[in-house]
Amino acid sequence: MSLACRLVLAGALLVLASGCASSGAPGADTPASPDAASLLEIEAQAAQAYRAQRSADAVRLYTSLLEAVPEEPEYWYRLANSLVRTGRYGEAELAYQHLLGLQPDHARAWHNLGIVRVRRAQEAFAGAVRHSDAGGAVFNGSLELSTALFSLVGRDAEGEESGTPETE
Repeated sequence: MSLACRLVLAGALLVLASGCASSGAPGADTPASPDAASLLEIEAQAAQAYRAQRSADAVRLYTSLLEAVPEEPEYWYRLANSLVRTGRYGEAELAYQHLLGLQPDHARAWHNLGIVRVRRAQEAFAGAVRHSDAGGAVFNGSLELSTALFSLVGRDAEGEESGTPETE
């Protein structure tokens, strides 16, 4: 199951669980949540994976934390950054958007969302180049735009990524 689906499912389950818990209906059980010590351990592991740029581990751990604490902006931020590091730009875009719904003044999230959207646009224009007739209007226009966007988010002269999201 994709991360986006898991996030939507986790949110839906939390809404349903909170509805049952607040209804006072007899026999309405709430799902067992991890205890504080477990969450602190997962948080420490997630932070360590994030700092070490073990991005796949960070994605898994921050996703787990968000299932228990879905309104924590820092978890969404680090999840989104880790998704970018793994090249999962669509899911990263969704995570940044969710974070900005929680914390609209998060400047770094806005910055990183912009970078992700430019990368996705560049990928779309590159796809148009690959799938159009060389020399045609779509090919030429897409090549021009793809090249311009790549200069913003591609690689610099030393081969390092430019347009890299802010992570601190």
